[in-house]
Amino acid sequence: MSNAFPIHIPSVPYTKSASKLQTLDLWLPRPLSQSPPDSTVWIIYVHGGAWRDPLQTSFGILPTLSHLSGPSASSTLDCIAGIASINYRLSPYPSHPTHPSSPDDSDRNVKHPSHIQDVATAIQWLHAEYNVGGEGESKYERLGIGHSCGATLLAQVVSGIGLHDGSPNLGAALKPTSLILLEGIYSLPLFMTTHTAPHYPADIEAMYRTILLSAFGPEQSTSGSTSTTTWTEASPTSGEYGREKWSAGKLVVVAHSKEDELVEEEQAAVLIERLVECGWAEQPVDGEENGGKERVGRRVEMRWLRGKHYEIWEDGGQIAEVIGDVLRRWGDICG
Repeated sequence: MSNAFPIHIPSVPYTKSASKLQTLDLWLPRPLSQSPPDSTVWIIYVHGGAWRDPLQTSFGILPTLSHLSGPSASSTLDCIAGIASINYRLSPYPSHPTHPSSPDDSDRNVKHPSHIQDVATAIQWLHAEYNVGGEGESKYERLGIGHSCGATLLAQVVSGIGLHDGSPNLGAALKPTSLILLEGIYSLPLFMTTHTAPHYPADIEAMYRTILLSAFGPEQSTSGSTSTTTWTEASPTSGEYGREKWSAGKLVVVAHSKEDELVEEEQAAVLIERLVECGWAEQPVDGEENGGKERVGRRVEMRWLRGKHYEIWEDGGQIAEVIGDVLRRWGDICG
């Protein structure tokens, strides 16, 4: 590892006896001794890929990093202490055209909630190693960013979905302070019903059903309930986002493109509705609101993006813009 900055530290294991995918990549723009916790934050990135795509990895943050490293984004980079991009174990994908999964590959044969537990374990590791989150003046605040199912995973983590007995004990104070959720899937039943006949042909319906079966198993009624299913319980729209479950939460930016051909904008709408039910205030990003008063408290903002589903992360420019906007307002957000 070179002492020249910025530095990239690849494939860092975040648990004992870590598998290949139980790792994260770190980028430090400068020595941490030059990144005061009172004026810089950590970014925690979680990639997408329908819980199963082996070509989606921690390197999905690279296009965004290229924009953050440009001269026009220097003020944004000045606010960042470090960036952690998390890998996590995947669900089976035996039909992948170039990298099919094998039944004996433990990294690519997990189901819910293993993906969530890996992300939570990585966040725990960041706290232990770099004082990211927790209590005290010396802690670093943290901004979570997720694309597609990475957004799903972050919403599940902060609301405690999939984190039960025997899971990582991710205390409320360790969870990200704010989230930027990009093109996410927040209601699994809606994700399925949206892509069924007569709206979509049979092969498309089969593809979406296979994705959900691979990651979550068959949709079944939960114990003691005829109206709630396992897919409903696993959905972020069933999560609890109040202070008891997520005391650190300050801001959620729900970002979506009307041009997304894989995930419909209704997913963003149902998550915002759930956050409002949990006491969050829905407020626009631009213009005056609340009679010209400053935005205070726990709030959710809708941000419209441009481009298709994969173009959002493959270009990274819009992600960098949203990061810059959030970090410029960080003092007000956390104040």
